[in-house]
Amino acid sequence: MQKHPEKLLVGELCFAWLLLALAGGVAMLAYRIAGFSGISSPGAFPLGISAILLLSAGCILVGALRKQSADACDWLDATRQFCRQHFPRRILGSVDVSA
Repeated sequence: MQKHPEKLLVGELCFAWLLLALAGGVAMLAYRIAGFSGISSPGAFPLGISAILLLSAGCILVGALRKQSADACDWLDATRQFCRQHFPRRILGSVDVSA
């Protein structure tokens, strides 16, 4: 049985880079709490969590980079596909704005 490579969804690579950047920002803020002066220092737990976030974001980015590119030709076509997939007209037409 031949396995077909997965296609990259429109916006998936941008999301992966954004996730990695945000995880890096969280890691920087966690390090600024108290640095890593010891395992029982105030910044040790946030630094450990941010390291897990960085590792997860890196794995997601590597997985996205291994997929085949999307069917979009240019950025305008990719934007249209993204809006069509994530914001269909039937959902946008049912938004209640009376609140």
